[in-house]
Amino acid sequence: MDLKQSNIMIAITYENIQNGATNPDQKYNQYYLHVTDPDTDIIVKIADMGLSHTGYKPEDKIRPTLYVIN
Repeated sequence: MDLKQSNIMIAITYENIQNGATNPDQKYNQYYLHVTDPDTDIIVKIADMGLSHTGYKPEDKIRPTLYVIN
């Protein structure tokens, strides 16, 4: 597995978003989350999609069919 920064995703809970909101106006907001705080509820996911495209074959694609009725 290729472990690098771009392959790490951090998911936070809705409660963290509500608690971290700095602006009561919900149109635009900035969120600050202390990821090193042990009480912060975050989920760290590792994803590597580098080889996901190799399973695709053009012949696997179903071509659309057009019927013309006069």
